Amino acid sequence: MAASAPPEDWPRPSLCPGPQDENARRTEAWRAERCKQRMESLDYRDVVCSPSFVLYVDPRRRFFVVNKPAGMYVEDVLIVIERYMEDIRKEREGGGETKRAKFPGGSCHEAFRSLASVEERFQLSHRLDRDTTGCLGVACDKEMNRILSRAFQEGRVKKRYVAHCMNTHLAGMENSGRGWKDWKEWTPLHNDGSAELITWPQRFMNHSLECHTGHGRSKHGLWRLYTKEDVGRALPGGSKVKEMRTNLYYGFPTPKTMKRHAGLREMPSFPVVAEPLTGRTHQIRMHCAQYFPIVGDYKYGYDDSSKDGVELEERRKGYRLHSCVLKLPVGGESDDEGVRVLAPPPSWWDATEWGDYDVEVIKCHCEGL
Repeated sequence: MAASAPPEDWPRPSLCPGPQDENARRTEAWRAERCKQRMESLDYRDVVCSPSFVLYVDPRRRFFVVNKPAGMYVEDVLIVIERYMEDIRKEREGGGETKRAKFPGGSCHEAFRSLASVEERFQLSHRLDRDTTGCLGVACDKEMNRILSRAFQEGRVKKRYVAHCMNTHLAGMENSGRGWKDWKEWTPLHNDGSAELITWPQRFMNHSLECHTGHGRSKHGLWRLYTKEDVGRALPGGSKVKEMRTNLYYGFPTPKTMKRHAGLREMPSFPVVAEPLTGRTHQIRMHCAQYFPIVGDYKYGYDDSSKDGVELEERRKGYRLHSCVLKLPVGGESDDEGVRVLAPPPSWWDATEWGDYDVEVIKCHCEGL
């Protein structure tokens, strides 16, 4: 067995943020405990029967997509769905007390009634973090779960997220010594390995920021960014640095919102559309943290000194990241065609500040979706 590399030869995390401070650890612990308490007292019908919970059901009853709530682990979302399905099946069989249970009407209930004949247990085809909301795909059988899981692994599933990000320029963080880049000197890495000096905010508004880095665990046991050149190198513990790529776009550049771009630098916070090209843990959160941390994401660079216009109570509820588009390569008239699912706006969307939320306009960033 080859000797492991000495500590001085291990790849080192290249970009901030570093290890969490005490406030971040306390906030994360409080959120986890709140999530646990909520699950223990939750009436599962309050989740499943919300008007926008079911986003799509495959006509062949092979999979469906739901609108994941904030502050819930994906495993808990699956639990509440299964509890509701148990009641629906008992209702259809006409048995016991469930026969007298009051089932709310509406499209969500009818959607799950259509799945009552599925005999296998539902399975998660991918994951979203606890505070991430929006499109979550669920397979109805093991075979479809293998198909969808493979599609995610091979990058054939197209995803778009919208994040509420803080303005690091107004917060004064670019000169805080924590590694934030000055907005006039962003140097994103490109697919060809070159670096281009850009001026804020022209490139970000008109095109995109191309984030191309390495991804892996640091010596602190936390997920961290590494340079692209470190991809493939060994890390402490035996894992290796993996490639991670994300394209970031500013908001929704429609004719209605173009005039808002001129004042972008003076906004305390703004929406960012993220297009992940790989599927690494916390990928979007880490890439956003290079330039503008996501509001409420204390684990990756956000702190309470941020001047983002968000009340402290709101920012501590959870970070603001929403899966707004999910394109699956199955479920259309042919599997090659696929199906595109759109999620409604997140609760934190500020129409007054940013304009109307219309997921359809994301197509201008998503050719082929």
